[in-house]
Amino acid sequence: MNPTKEKLKIAARLQQALITGRCNRLIETSHRTQRFADMAAHIMKNSHKLELAAVRGWHGAAKKCLSRIDRLCLEINYWISANKETLAPPRTKTPTIRQLIEELDQIEADCGGFRFDPPRDTLSVTTAPITLEGVYLGPFEISLYIEGLTSSDNRSKYYVTALDPHPAASESAVTHPHISNELVCEGDGTVPIRKALEQGRFADFFSMVESILKVYNPESPYIPIEDWEGISCYECGFITDPDHTLYCEFCGYDFCQGCVMFCQCCRQITACISCQDECIDCGDTICPDCTRTCSECGDNFCVKCIGEDICRDCLAERSNENGQEKQNDSQDQITIENS
Repeated sequence: MNPTKEKLKIAARLQQALITGRCNRLIETSHRTQRFADMAAHIMKNSHKLELAAVRGWHGAAKKCLSRIDRLCLEINYWISANKETLAPPRTKTPTIRQLIEELDQIEADCGGFRFDPPRDTLSVTTAPITLEGVYLGPFEISLYIEGLTSSDNRSKYYVTALDPHPAASESAVTHPHISNELVCEGDGTVPIRKALEQGRFADFFSMVESILKVYNPESPYIPIEDWEGISCYECGFITDPDHTLYCEFCGYDFCQGCVMFCQCCRQITACISCQDECIDCGDTICPDCTRTCSECGDNFCVKCIGEDICRDCLAERSNENGQEKQNDSQDQITIENS
C-alpha cells in the first residue's frame, strides 16, 4: 500500500476510536452525575422533613434530619473532588486527519518507524535493546490497542511485549522491573499517558512509555534489578546467586543452601527438605538412597540402623516373642508329661 494511503487509513481509524472514546466518556459522566442528582434529591427530602419537624417541635426528628443532611453534604463534597477532572469540558478538539498523519510522521521520526496490524487493531513501535543497571533486557514492542481508546482504563489501551525476553529468574511474566504480564507500572506517568491518549498525542504517548522502560525506579519494581539474575529457591523462594545454589538429585529442583543438606549416611548426595528423611534411631539426616523402612513398625531408618527389612527394636521384640513361645511350648510339654 502507498505509504500516504496507509497513514490516511490509520489516521481515520485512530480518529474514529478517539471520537467513540470521547462519546463514551461523556455517557459515563452522565451516569456519574445521576449519583449527584440522587444525593441532592435526598437533601431536599430531608430539608422538607427538617422544616416540618421544626414547626411541630419534634427536636429528636429534627436532629436526625440534620445528621442525614450533613452526611449527604460530605458525600457530595467527596463526589465533586473525585469527579472534578471528569466534569471539566474537553480542552482540546478531536484531532483532524491531517493532525493525526502528522502524529504518525513524528512517531516515524522518533521511533524509526511503526507497524499497523489491522487484524489485531494495533499500532506498534519497537524500542532499541534496553539495559538497566548492567542487566540486558532486550528490545520491547509497545503496542497501542486502538479499540482500547474507546475505554477510560489505561491498562486496556496498550501492552508491552519483550521481543528477546530476559525475564527475572524468579518470575517469567516479569520481563522488565516495571512490566508484569505485558502491563506497565506507570507510576507518575499514569495521568500524562492517559491525557496523551485521550487527546490523540500518540507520538508523546510512545515517547513516555519508552522513557519508563529506559529508567529504573528502585522504589516500585515488580522485582528489584539486583535480584534479576538469581535463582529462586524451590522451597522458600529466596533468590540465590547461581554459584551458591544446590541441586537436589531426587526431585531435580534448585535450592538455597539452607533448604538442602548432605546425607549424613553416605556423605555424597544432597537432598532437599522434602526429599530427605531422618533416621528414627540415630537421628541422622538421610537421603532416599540411604533410607530403609522397617517392615514391622513402618518407621524409616538409615542403612546402618536396620537389617535387611526390620529395625533393631522390632527384631528384639520378635526374638522375645519367639523365646516366650518356646518357653510356653516347654511348659506345655512338661504339663503333658506330668499328667
